[in-house]
Amino acid sequence: MEVHVRSHDPRDPAGVWKKLADIFEQPTVVNRLMLHRRLLSTKLSETGNAQEHINTLSDISGHLMSISKSAQLDENFMARPHR
Repeated sequence: MEVHVRSHDPRDPAGVWKKLADIFEQPTVVNRLMLHRRLLSTKLSETGNAQEHINTLSDISGHLMSISKSAQLDENFMARPHR
């Protein structure tokens, strides 16, 4: 599969990854469960780098919050009566 992403600044990897996530990632229950599992199973080994571990935990929890907010917006939209 080949994907072309247009970004304002192609040298901005965070922007490119955000765009890819927006396109391909659905805020589903399965994704939230997988992120919870990944967050809870992430452990710092005795010889591991603490800063890398904290960054990993921060990335996962940020991603989880992002998906949860999206899902909450979808749930609120679906709960409203539509005419």
